Amino acid sequence: MIPQGRVGQAEFHVGRRIVRCEPPGGFEVLAVPVTIANGGARDGTVLSLQLDVKNPKTGLTARFESTYTADATYFVADAAKRPRTPFSALVIAGRSSWTGTVLFYPVSYGNGKALMSVHKVAAFNDELRRKYAREMDGASSISVLRAKRPDLPEFAELDASEAKVLNQNDRIAVTLRVVTPAPTNWVDRVLGMKVEPITLTLDMPDIPGDRVTDGELVRLRTVPSS
Repeated sequence: MIPQGRVGQAEFHVGRRIVRCEPPGGFEVLAVPVTIANGGARDGTVLSLQLDVKNPKTGLTARFESTYTADATYFVADAAKRPRTPFSALVIAGRSSWTGTVLFYPVSYGNGKALMSVHKVAAFNDELRRKYAREMDGASSISVLRAKRPDLPEFAELDASEAKVLNQNDRIAVTLRVVTPAPTNWVDRVLGMKVEPITLTLDMPDIPGDRVTDGELVRLRTVPSS
């Protein structure tokens, strides 16, 4: 069954072909096909969409927000050239619907570290090379230092900065919410478009992380609700 939410005359549907990818920049991105139907007579406004994600195995949580929309060309283009359009508020006329693929980008992680930019990670690695130059013995790869000194406290911070909420063979619990304007009067409170959250469980297949970072699109499996 396709996950859906409904309150009053508004309906919210999520398609089955949910995809995970990592565009240039190192962020994990979820591409989710969405349909929002407004069955009422009044227009409805959607300010944004939010995904709250938790990995039960690692305990890591993350919030993703609707950042871009994409069409079919996004899924056939090279990773560095995938076209996308910035997401903006949707005004859905009464008795009509909106359908599109939304690209959700992370805006926060539960560990407070995982959104460190690639430039800061590179600077952190350079500092490790300078601080532990003797142990590095002329090598450039941090893996050399990790092999010799796996107990260094800096590695815990480095690992946290590179953490992803969804990895090879992982399962995540997802709650998808529609953000609408706050009601300003009793008419809005009674007749305004409100949609309850959708919850679903997604599995990442057995695909090595380096293939994902190289731009491969990975279709996630939707786990049927029990």
